[in-house]
Amino acid sequence: MSTPPRIWTRTLCIIHALVVSGLWYVIFMLDKDIVKVRTWVALGILWLVWIFSVSFPGKARRLRWLAVLALGMVILFPTLSTFYSFAAWGIGGFAP
Repeated sequence: MSTPPRIWTRTLCIIHALVVSGLWYVIFMLDKDIVKVRTWVALGILWLVWIFSVSFPGKARRLRWLAVLALGMVILFPTLSTFYSFAAWGIGGFAP
């Protein structure tokens, strides 16, 4: 059985993905400027930190983390093209 901190970290990973996707929907689909796009891109990049947290727990827990990360990627899937465009534009200075 997982310890409560591990449950919280998996829950926070999913909540983080939901927040990034929710903000994407509000900013780009509803055209509401509730946060700056750069802030949204930074929040999306921070979600990638969860991938590194997979390497810390043991093998049995790592499989659970991979399931959580897969669910997070499914949640983030609609945002990937927008995220890629703005990240490439912000980092490389060009619009793909």
